Amino acid sequence: MNHIFRAVPLLVFFITGCAIHQLPIAALSIGYRPSSGISPKKAWRTANLALESAVGTGTGIGVASALLLDSGNFQDTAAKFSHIEAWMPVSEAKNENEAALKMSKILENAVHKTFTPNYHTKMDEVENESAVGIKEITRFIRIDGPGCEPWSCMAMGAFPSETAMKWRGKMIRYEHQFTHDNIDCPCYVYSGLDGGIGFTKILDEYTEKGSINGQWRRFKSIPASFVDEDFYKRLSGNLPDWVYVYVAEKPNDPNMAVPALFNQGKRIH
Repeated sequence: MNHIFRAVPLLVFFITGCAIHQLPIAALSIGYRPSSGISPKKAWRTANLALESAVGTGTGIGVASALLLDSGNFQDTAAKFSHIEAWMPVSEAKNENEAALKMSKILENAVHKTFTPNYHTKMDEVENESAVGIKEITRFIRIDGPGCEPWSCMAMGAFPSETAMKWRGKMIRYEHQFTHDNIDCPCYVYSGLDGGIGFTKILDEYTEKGSINGQWRRFKSIPASFVDEDFYKRLSGNLPDWVYVYVAEKPNDPNMAVPALFNQGKRIH
């Protein structure tokens, strides 16, 4: 199926109902859970939980989020969508904004490395303007090479910068211990399912103008043919050991079983 979308979030995770108001964390999407401390009572008493720090200290939303996280509903939802989980040590950044920008650069560099030497990649930006004059800049990586000539493939995801896409790739400080041995918290994690990246083949690209004001860059695309299990192994191998690549949707590789979890160049589930 072809897809037409704005050059804004390619990886928007459509979660229905009240889930759009929650901001918990994805816990490796295969059954791992934060070990303790996430309860309605604790959410009510403290404001430093990841789920509250992302939305402010409104106890109403905090309690609702805690209830949903405790129920396992968010983890069930996270398991249905491909995403990247980062458990960045607090020593890597001074604050949440710095963590988001550093993770953006880490992810960008990993994508560039994954495509060498057979492909060429470059970061690109497009500016959209709403009908009321609000402007936003979207960043993505253009790809040129076999099946992607000329520069007809793209990687879009969590690539925020100081001036662009600050609504994507947000990171929050998570204070609680975690059951997985390789994760040492406190740490910085993606807010909700805010970490992700998608790879597509561009069939058409054009600018759409509003009837009065505004303009948007649009892309008509299909899934990229180069994405397979080996690709995800290479991608994860170019990321720090505290970053995990979770794949829920089956790619073009008919032999790849999903869901799959990759870390440090290996499939670990």
